[in-house]
Amino acid sequence: MKKLLLIYVIIFTSLFHLFAGGSDQFQLEKKKEIILLSSGAGIILTGAVLKSFSSEPRLSPPSWLTYPSNPYSENLASASNYLLVAGITVMPFLIDSWNWNEAATLGVMYVESLSIAWGAKESLKAVFTKNRPYTAYSDTPIDLLTSEDRYYSFPSGHTSVAFTTAGFATSVFAVSDASTFMKYLFGGFNFSIATGVAALRVTSGEHYLVDVLAGALLGTASGVLIPYLHYKGKNNETTSLFISPDTVALNYSY
Repeated sequence: MKKLLLIYVIIFTSLFHLFAGGSDQFQLEKKKEIILLSSGAGIILTGAVLKSFSSEPRLSPPSWLTYPSNPYSENLASASNYLLVAGITVMPFLIDSWNWNEAATLGVMYVESLSIAWGAKESLKAVFTKNRPYTAYSDTPIDLLTSEDRYYSFPSGHTSVAFTTAGFATSVFAVSDASTFMKYLFGGFNFSIATGVAALRVTSGEHYLVDVLAGALLGTASGVLIPYLHYKGKNNETTSLFISPDTVALNYSY
């Protein structure tokens, strides 16, 4: 599996590094970054606090929330980790010019996307505790059955990160100078990798289908939103974000 993923990385970067880009179409704004980074940190902190009060669920969820159920597979679980990392290798090739400003812009945006998705999934895990599929099998390693992580099945963290990456990379590349064909190919490839991660999380006995679907929706939303908020736009297009204790507003003008 490791060799196959290494081959994937080589082929992937060879195919796309001449066509990728898009980072020069985005810009950072001090006030906006303070709001977004603080929001991400706050959501992560909220998730950590909620987890400290969470406990193993007492009731079994409906059958449609526990489909399909698979025994634990260490090999498939490891494969999902490798595939997740492999998908992230596209990030450096979204930079149009190898300079600090574009690299910093891309990096800050990606951190914002990941922090929001990560914090949200941690909060959901704490509020909606659910046993993982492998807890129903007697041959599951004892360290997994005794870990608190055993009842944090919903939503899938690996899937949320994979789809955050896919949504983010596709959104950035979509405004590059590449051809329409390459943009569709690039997006399709990224989301195929993310879907592969989701499938492995289910077949490895780590998650149920609904867990990875929720992670996919959460990750995609976060991955697409952040680039949208930083897009320079054309002509007089502007996008602004306003957050107060009782209001969250997204304003678009042109």
